[in-house]
Amino acid sequence: MQNEINELLKNTNKIVIIIEKLNITGNQEYVLSEKQQDEVSKVLKTLEDLILGIKINLGNSDEKLLIILNRLHSNIRNIKFNLNNYFQYIQKYINNVRVDIETLKEYK
Repeated sequence: MQNEINELLKNTNKIVIIIEKLNITGNQEYVLSEKQQDEVSKVLKTLEDLILGIKINLGNSDEKLLIILNRLHSNIRNIKFNLNNYFQYIQKYINNVRVDIETLKEYK
């Protein structure tokens, strides 16, 4: 389980790094290009797969971890659903993912 959580953290951090590399902090009405959306979508898909795998293996054995994973999964889905929207809508969920990463690090 620890390996899966480490893999999840590594990949979750990737999405934050990718978004930061886009360097669009000044323009809140920026919309990601199709190429940028594809790049982010691939990482989001990997994250969703990792989260679902951990949740399946976890079952109901660790309620606290399950809550963290559900919150992270929700934020990832919200990023995914808002990829073609203004960046300001994505940024809120990216910040939530950062918090989820820290919570996961503290948990492990």
